[in-house]
Amino acid sequence: MQITVKGKQMDVGDALRGHAEQRLTDAVAKYFDQAIEASAVLAREAHEFRADISVHVGRGILVQGHSQGDTAYIAFDTALEHIAKRL
Repeated sequence: MQITVKGKQMDVGDALRGHAEQRLTDAVAKYFDQAIEASAVLAREAHEFRADISVHVGRGILVQGHSQGDTAYIAFDTALEHIAKRL
């Protein structure tokens, strides 16, 4: 699975990128063996962080999750929980 982690008007460090890639891989592999791609966009909005995650798991199947939190890690993990519930 091809994973893209980007920051919108912020720098995504190696630790956050590694955390996001590992968690995405684990969550999607639990339900699908051959997912196509996943992308996560993290953005700073005022005093909070926003995470938008899209996972293309198969032909015509696109799952999306969005969340906000005090830190980028909290926003990402909450959005990933939404993705896992939908998978």
